[in-house]
Amino acid sequence: MRPRSAGSTTRSARCCRQGGSSASSRPYLSTTNPSLSLTSRCWSGRWTTTVTRIVEVAESSLRFDCRDKGSLYARAGLQDYWIVNLVDRVLEVYREPSPDSSAPYCWSYRSVVGLTAPAVVELAGVSGARVAVADLLP
Repeated sequence: MRPRSAGSTTRSARCCRQGGSSASSRPYLSTTNPSLSLTSRCWSGRWTTTVTRIVEVAESSLRFDCRDKGSLYARAGLQDYWIVNLVDRVLEVYREPSPDSSAPYCWSYRSVVGLTAPAVVELAGVSGARVAVADLLP
């Protein structure tokens, strides 16, 4: 995958073709912000949390993280979902959740950007906060 500019909107076709389907349902990393609240309806009922971003590190779970978890997180309204794609050495940034009847949980992200080093990514909702992609990749 080639790096995309921060403003581009593309879907990673490789994401949903590669990797295994068995994976843990827990994210690798999540961040919270006490001033933000995310309320969602999911299969086990209603829940409220302050998760602002989830970062998954994926190799064998890449397909599952992209398709299934991504759809579930989009349905929950998570605005900033990242996958550190170890297969292609790319940081995939998912933003702008929206309804999508073809997705497993009927939601997906409209904006999917693949970034490689030396790019930097801005944290959604945190003015001026940036992370170097090279710091996330092995």
